[in-house]
Amino acid sequence: MSSLKSSMSSQKKNKNRAAKARGVSTGSQQRAFLIILSLSGLLVIYTVYDYLTPAIMGFIIAGAFYPLLNLLMRKTGLSRKVSSMILSVFILLVITLPFIYIITQLAKEVFGIYNFIQGEGGSDFIGNILFGDHAFAGGLKSTLGYFGIEFTPVEVEKWINASLKSGLVLALDSLNALLSNLLQFLFSLLLMQILIYAIFLEGPSLKVYFLKLFPLKDEHEERIIDTVNKMNFATLVFNGIGGVIQGGLAGIGFWIAGFESLTLWTTTMIVLAFIPLVGISVISVPASLYLFFQGQTTAAIILFIYCTVVSLVTENWFKPLFMGKHVSMNSFLMFFSIIGGMSAFGIIGIFYGPLIIAVFLTITDIYFKYLDEKLPT
Repeated sequence: MSSLKSSMSSQKKNKNRAAKARGVSTGSQQRAFLIILSLSGLLVIYTVYDYLTPAIMGFIIAGAFYPLLNLLMRKTGLSRKVSSMILSVFILLVITLPFIYIITQLAKEVFGIYNFIQGEGGSDFIGNILFGDHAFAGGLKSTLGYFGIEFTPVEVEKWINASLKSGLVLALDSLNALLSNLLQFLFSLLLMQILIYAIFLEGPSLKVYFLKLFPLKDEHEERIIDTVNKMNFATLVFNGIGGVIQGGLAGIGFWIAGFESLTLWTTTMIVLAFIPLVGISVISVPASLYLFFQGQTTAAIILFIYCTVVSLVTENWFKPLFMGKHVSMNSFLMFFSIIGGMSAFGIIGIFYGPLIIAVFLTITDIYFKYLDEKLPT
């Protein structure tokens, strides 16, 4: 053993002497290597910058579902390749099917509403809202009369027709913009799915590579990776459960209020519930206004209060509490990490915010333990 150590020591000295003979110190070599490594890393980031978000989301989703991959292989005995393919397809369907359903159904609803407004039923409906025997119609007439604005069915019909034409032009422009961005979205989705499959397939070798890449102890790096995966899992799962709770309970309220197309509105609210604070209010507030304009004031107020309470309880109690318990983070800190993440990164900050805070807390805990070991008591 001693002879092996002396041999390694002599090899190191020979390398240092050779470097000095060339006029380059070992420290200079290390600094040059770090500069080259940093530049190459920046070039890699620049190369993939336009697709950095789908790449990061691919890592987040793959990390969250990685335990499920191991469970699938263990329970079924399938190979890693087959299991990775099955789970990747499952994730793709979970992501795309709700959006496809919502978009197609919303298109039908918009087309139906347009035909309804253009027909006699639409005229009666609008006439009831604006000129019916209820508080809103009376207040609107008094307010416009105070400012000297003529408020008659003929004038309103002219205004509605002009608005419909403008709305159609806006809808066509939005449709063109949507179609122009559709290929970009599909390409990003494809890249994310390829990355998820690659991580599932090459997971063990990727993990070994990253453990070698960073100059930390393997146990510390394992802990950071475990924290990242737990946080990603908690964010996806508990946001999903929270969305089902909010959308499901709000859907019950819509059913009691007498709305049709319950499956569409419930599914839409489940998806929108991923967005903190705003969430289901995108649907529930217009629905409450609709009831109010129909003269159903009590039903409108009850539906608004009910959906607001459901949203507030889920966002401020359920999600922060259970996500925080799963990753050992204070529920208030979890809540502000989600809000701060959205403020800094947009909607994707729902995942980034908690992840950044969780990694920071893990690294600081490792650092404190390191100080306790090194510093005398």
